[in-house]
Amino acid sequence: MAAPGWDHALKDPSPGAAALPPARACRVALVEGLYLLLELSPWREAVTPWFALRTLLRCPLDECRRRGARRNWAAGICATLPASEARWDENDTPNSELLLQNLDTARLDFDLSQEDAAAVAEAACKAAETAASEETACDDTAAEGAAV
Repeated sequence: MAAPGWDHALKDPSPGAAALPPARACRVALVEGLYLLLELSPWREAVTPWFALRTLLRCPLDECRRRGARRNWAAGICATLPASEARWDENDTPNSELLLQNLDTARLDFDLSQEDAAAVAEAACKAAETAASEETACDDTAAEGAAV
């Protein structure tokens, strides 16, 4: 299955930029994007049904501005950092405000602060490490049984 991608240097979506394996081979696909949570037509009807789990990671807007302006400057969207900051103020801040004003938090599975997200990520890493070590232990036991 092909999915659109986004390249900040191109400044436009790229249809078919991401190739996903068949559903039987891909149990989880992580997708990010501001408009994926927008509760306005046509996004609500066109996008929401595709997702089983919806998570909002909240970040202070001043931090979003700092990161976004630097990313856009690095991608060559703006020639200078001050120009990139101005672009953020004119374009991205209103987009963020639109989302936050049209967000149905009751339809979110998770609504996380940065601190919450860091704790979730740490717990997920520990769980993955535990699962990997248990899998290795099972493999070792099976190998020992086969040697007997």
